[in-house]
Amino acid sequence: MSQESPGLEIIKLWPSIFLETDLPGYEAPTQSLMALAESRPGEGVFAIDDPGVEWLKQQLAHGVGAYLHRTGYGQVPKWGARARFAVQNFGEYRTLANQPGADLAGMYVLQWPSQQSSTGARDDGLPGYVSFYDPRIGMNMGAIKRDPYHGYHQSLLPRAGLLLLWPAYVNYFLHPNRSRQPAVRVAFDVQLREPPGRP
Repeated sequence: MSQESPGLEIIKLWPSIFLETDLPGYEAPTQSLMALAESRPGEGVFAIDDPGVEWLKQQLAHGVGAYLHRTGYGQVPKWGARARFAVQNFGEYRTLANQPGADLAGMYVLQWPSQQSSTGARDDGLPGYVSFYDPRIGMNMGAIKRDPYHGYHQSLLPRAGLLLLWPAYVNYFLHPNRSRQPAVRVAFDVQLREPPGRP
């Protein structure tokens, strides 16, 4: 794990690199984004003219730059991003998938309510968590205890103000929301536009 700047962590997980950071001063822009999520849920987020959207674009640009420098880019190539509001109501989940056609995937968390355990549910159900899965299918099936690759998935409970960025090929799953309050995030993907002729 490498500390790139205060509050921003670049994490080596399996053969992949993840970025996780709690954005400073997130409260006011996040309130603005929440209002947009409620009033304009079907629109592409980054096309909306709003101070909260502009703030999120700047935060994402900083995160993408830090991520790409960590992966070996001396100069950050041109890149583009698409984003949408995503809402999980009670009992809803996001099925296991990755982001075909993108280079990076990510999310910015607007609201993530406290979770309730459900009657009769499994103890390992992890309500409200997001889980990421080792992309090297079958590589760790023979791992033994204390092997660094023993865990084929890693999970975390999102929180408001959290920005996550990871390789688009990594499968992830959003566990069911067990709160009566919706879980709201901006889901995005990033496409790199490298100069022609790059090896």
